[in-house]
Amino acid sequence: MNQYVLQRILVPLLREPQCAFRGLIALVPAAMREAGVAKVECPECTTMRSLPLRGETVRFPPHDKRKTRTPPREARWVQQGTTWAVLGP
Repeated sequence: MNQYVLQRILVPLLREPQCAFRGLIALVPAAMREAGVAKVECPECTTMRSLPLRGETVRFPPHDKRKTRTPPREARWVQQGTTWAVLGP
């Protein structure tokens, strides 16, 4: 087998598992601007991302599942039931 074929077979097997949470979220960019908080926590694996504010939608990107659980030390948006709220210092 040549190297290209090996890469096409092995690389997907070695990748970290992806979190199922991604895509558009029910968070309004105006609320993010008003709160001054751009970080959003994934409700599935607690990964945090700074999300760019473009247009009138907020999109959480595909990401690897978080492996460690460290206490958050900064303000972030967290999903609570069907709504989003700012938590943290």
